Amino acid sequence: MSYGRPTDSQIREISKAIQGKHVHDLGAGDLYLSRKLLDWGASKITAIDSASDVPVQNVQNLIDRIHVIQKHFDDIPGTNINTAFVSWPSNYVNGILRLLKKASTIIYLGCNVNGTVCGTTELFEYLINREVLTHLPHTRNTLIIYGPGMVKRAPFYEEDAALNMSNGSPWSWPPKSGGPNTRRIVTNMKTGQFG
Repeated sequence: MSYGRPTDSQIREISKAIQGKHVHDLGAGDLYLSRKLLDWGASKITAIDSASDVPVQNVQNLIDRIHVIQKHFDDIPGTNINTAFVSWPSNYVNGILRLLKKASTIIYLGCNVNGTVCGTTELFEYLINREVLTHLPHTRNTLIIYGPGMVKRAPFYEEDAALNMSNGSPWSWPPKSGGPNTRRIVTNMKTGQFG
């Protein structure tokens, strides 16, 4: 499966963001990326997924470094989260936003173009108000690393696509030069200025 598998440059940026940190993998699924996060430098993973078929046996040798919680996000008690990792989140309301609001750093890996949607409109209404530390788009995955600061900025192309997914017309990647969707490509992450 190619979705959820970052590019080499995205891995380098994820690695920088998670070095020595306890990372909460929200929607951990088959635990593939939980294990990779350890390989890329995280010190510990809390893998959360509500599926009953999470392959816990695949991480028995890492029991001291990966803690698996098989619960819905709404059933997770309030806790501070240093770094949250969310890869290809569902596009229906599932309680993840409450946990993300507790995170100092949010690492988002997903795609909202070419007929794919990763995350709810409510999720992106929140994320577009977070400072962006890294933005690396790619045709299969976009990596956005959000910092703790709340800022007023223009949404990136992929965020804008997620916010406007209800209009029924899929956005494409890469953006068409001069097309109506290029208005949201931001080139300066500090100021949110358009390119």
